[in-house]
Amino acid sequence: MQKSTLLIGTLLLSFAAGLAYTRPAPQDDDPTPLGDAMGTLQGGQRKLRKQLKDTENSAAAVATLQEMQRGAITALGLPPAPPEGMEDAKKPAWRIDFQRQMVQVLDALLTLELAVTEGRTEAAKEAYKALGALKKTGHDTYQ
Repeated sequence: MQKSTLLIGTLLLSFAAGLAYTRPAPQDDDPTPLGDAMGTLQGGQRKLRKQLKDTENSAAAVATLQEMQRGAITALGLPPAPPEGMEDAKKPAWRIDFQRQMVQVLDALLTLELAVTEGRTEAAKEAYKALGALKKTGHDTYQ
């Protein structure tokens, strides 16, 4: 129960910070907080590819997933700047769509963690694939 309350509180705090300030979209080598959060997600995804094959050591995969969850929560509050030339009226939708995408990423990470902790290998593989699809969609739209 305390973890859920802490997660919700962290989510809300990150969300509020994002409302107060929108950072520019990071490049791969851009050392911004959003870039760092996305780097955590990308690095974790690479680690998971190997860790999910080792079903005897699920603790390592769970630790990676929890680190990625923290990265997703951070990114939620740091939406990238909208493309240049976007009408002002469309900018709030741009930010909200990014934040919805990050909530989907967080949900996919939680689904994957549950599958790993319950030893459901096939479900974990499917959740990992879904995470990859979300990454592609996000990069196509926001990078």
